[in-house]
Amino acid sequence: MTIWGNHSTTQVPDFLNAKINGRPVKEVIKDTKWLEEDFTITVQKRGGVLIQKWGRSSAASTAVSIVDAMRSLVTPTPEGDWFSTGVYTTGNPYGIAEDIVFSMPCRSKVRFQTEIPITFLPDRSIIQDGNLHYDIIHTGRW
Repeated sequence: MTIWGNHSTTQVPDFLNAKINGRPVKEVIKDTKWLEEDFTITVQKRGGVLIQKWGRSSAASTAVSIVDAMRSLVTPTPEGDWFSTGVYTTGNPYGIAEDIVFSMPCRSKVRFQTEIPITFLPDRSIIQDGNLHYDIIHTGRW
């Protein structure tokens, strides 16, 4: 599942383009309100929950994420699939503000690329309402 944005409470999980066992999420989980509210809020607050529970960020979780990101970058992405990672946004095809680091859909082939054919953008995405752009540009939270 693509996560648009950065690791903060304004990130947007893209359930509109995600699949569960090859089927669109909204065919499997019919409760759109839950996806838009409870699920999205849970994803947005997951880092804070870990810090609250353990009193610090989870080094193991961070390490696993780093290994997964590196594996995604150096292993060709299967056709029709993509991964989400933070990239420098200059020249991106999604309308994300230029010159910031921002998580968006990417794939790795012969060379790394960020132009992934996304069918739908998240309804409440940062692309439409600008909240996450503001968060990154004006607060400096990367």
